[in-house]
Amino acid sequence: GDTFEMFLNYVGGHKRCKILLDLSHMVLNGMTNDNMLSFIRRFKDRIGMMHVKDGEFNPTDGGGVYSSYHKWPQRQGRFRSLGDGQINYAVVFAVLKSLGLPLWATVEWEDCAGKGWAQGVREGAQFVNAWLSGTTPPTRTAAEAHSDGAFDDFAAAGADKKLIASILGIA
Repeated sequence: GDTFEMFLNYVGGHKRCKILLDLSHMVLNGMTNDNMLSFIRRFKDRIGMMHVKDGEFNPTDGGGVYSSYHKWPQRQGRFRSLGDGQINYAVVFAVLKSLGLPLWATVEWEDCAGKGWAQGVREGAQFVNAWLSGTTPPTRTAAEAHSDGAFDDFAAAGADKKLIASILGIA
């Protein structure tokens, strides 16, 4: 929040200066659910979109937020499938609704603790739909399948150059 206010001042309070709300990064910076709710209320007029992703932060005497060079599953701060982390999204969505914020909410899936992307995205969509409709989110399930690689190792998959060219309209 303080850094955003510095940036907002730098751009002269421009009306298009908006926040992409991503609470998972707030968790990894040690913010509590109460801190996050205060942030949402404080910047309600500046929040333009939301990444709905979970996270957890369990610091120890051996590591903090990113835990130096450990692999993601061993880090104290890590991203989790929606509903498996420490963010109380039921309260977050209730506050967003009470403030009348018409946000785009996208599920941004990352999970270093075992769930594969297909399960994580499916469950994430079910949770967001439940919260938006005011119903109870489904019960969390155990990991159905592990990802073949690290969630953040996008380069290992290679590139489909024809597909990329087609998407960019240069094929």
